[in-house]
Amino acid sequence: MSGDDLEGSSLASDRSGAGLAVHIDHGMCSGTRNCERHYAELFVVDGGKSWLREDVDWTNIDVTRIQEAESACPWGAIEVDDSRPLEGEQT
Repeated sequence: MSGDDLEGSSLASDRSGAGLAVHIDHGMCSGTRNCERHYAELFVVDGGKSWLREDVDWTNIDVTRIQEAESACPWGAIEVDDSRPLEGEQT
């Protein structure tokens, strides 16, 4: 994805919704784009690091694809926590 594609889109290294918390450790991320290939609607590589798009509709999130992206990261830079409801979320 080019910088032009990101115009108007906010990026983050931590996002939560749908009972999940997703974190990208930028100290470990090498920008291989494996996560982006598995779930481009959520992950984007910019500046050599993976980011989470903030314009994602978490009501339609595909948990399996997030977990596949997490598994595809060769450095283990993506963490997905689905073990607890997040603060402010309904269970």
